[in-house]
Amino acid sequence: MSSSEYVQVEGKLSALLSRFSFNHCERTGRVARDLAKAHGEDVELCGIAGLVHDVARDLTDEQFLDRARQLGLPVAFVEQERPYLLHAAIGAAILSEELGLDDARIASAVARHTFGAPQMTKMEKIVYLADMIEPARSFEGVESLRDLASLDLQRAYLT
Repeated sequence: MSSSEYVQVEGKLSALLSRFSFNHCERTGRVARDLAKAHGEDVELCGIAGLVHDVARDLTDEQFLDRARQLGLPVAFVEQERPYLLHAAIGAAILSEELGLDDARIASAVARHTFGAPQMTKMEKIVYLADMIEPARSFEGVESLRDLASLDLQRAYLT
């Protein structure tokens, strides 16, 4: 992806999200790029996936449920009760429509960034961890997890 295409995606994303959410996405994209460099993964692709991982973050509960129905996504009881849990699946499904991104690897990383999944690719693990350890996160053990993620992606993912 060229720098002008990146800027276009960034502009479209900023129009969809609150400033708070967009800033989180920018930080996650930067961390994803750093982790990609450290682990020999495609830096540009991981950066984009990190940037757009929360494209659906700011929908309302009603919008989450409506979009899930429109997209034919299954809605479990827990998601019915907490529709925000659908943001990753919906985000992956709307990347093309909202941001013009048609890359299956990015869509998969977006879809899996919240809960993870068996058999995650390196890129999916990078986005999952980047979201968890971006600089604004401040839970107990986050510094250790940041250090570990730079050194051993698999161990960090399993932690």
